[in-house]
Amino acid sequence: MSTPTTGNGNDPWRRSTESQGPGQPGGYPPQPGPYGYPPQPGPGYGYPQGGYRPRNPYPGVEGAEPTSAGRQILAALVDNLIIGVVFSVLGLLAFTPLFATLGSLPSSAYTPSYDQYGAPTTRLSPDQAGALAGSIAASLAIMAVLFLIVGIVLWWWLATRGKSIGNAVFGLRLVGQETGRPLGWGPTFLRGLLMWGANALTGGIMGLLFWLSPLFDSTSGWYQSWQEKLFKGVVIDHKQGRDTFGPGQNHR
Repeated sequence: MSTPTTGNGNDPWRRSTESQGPGQPGGYPPQPGPYGYPPQPGPGYGYPQGGYRPRNPYPGVEGAEPTSAGRQILAALVDNLIIGVVFSVLGLLAFTPLFATLGSLPSSAYTPSYDQYGAPTTRLSPDQAGALAGSIAASLAIMAVLFLIVGIVLWWWLATRGKSIGNAVFGLRLVGQETGRPLGWGPTFLRGLLMWGANALTGGIMGLLFWLSPLFDSTSGWYQSWQEKLFKGVVIDHKQGRDTFGPGQNHR
C-alpha cells in the first residue's frame, strides 16, 4: 500500500514513498549473480523510483515548474538584443537637435582651415559655435532622460512582476525562492548594479559568465544563475506549471 509521507500527491518534487520490498530499495528483489558472485541489486538501485525529481529545497515555489538553463540563456539573449536596439534608436532620436544644427551650418564650416602656424582653426562664428554647443548639451540631456525612463520601466517590470522582455517571450518569471513573489525594488536594483558593474570592470567577461551561469547549477534543480543565487531568486515557467505570483496566478 502506498502512503505519501509529505507534500501533495501531485507535487512533482515529491520523492517516491512506495513501500519497499524486503531489504531492497525500490521494492525489487535481489537478482542472482554469475557463478561465484553475490546477488546483484535490482533495477533502479541508488536513485528514486517512479521518475520523481529530488525534493524541492525552496518552499516559496512549491508546485512551480523549473526553467531549463537553455531557456534562461535565450531569454537573456532576447533581452540584450532588443534593449540594445531600443537604446540605439533612442540615442539617434535624442541627437536630432544636434543633427538639425549641423545641417543649418554653412558649407564653409566644414572646410578645414589652418592658421599661420599650421594649427587647425574653425570658421564658425561665435553664434554658430554657441548654437552647436547648445545642441550637443540638449541632445545629451534628451538621451539621458529617455534612457532613464526606459530603465525605470524595465526595473519596475522585473521588480514587481518578475518580467523582462525575454521572460515575457518565453513565459518565464523571476521570483523569490522563499516567497514565490517578485524580488522587489531594492534587490532587483542591486542585482542589476552588480551585473552591470562586474561586466564593466572585467571588459564583458563577467557579463558572459553571469549569462551562462545557469549551466553551472547542478544541485538545486532550478538551474539558478549566480545572480539569482546571490539574491535568492529562481526563474519559473508559469506557462507549464503553477504561477506563484498572486492567488489568481494569471498575472502577465
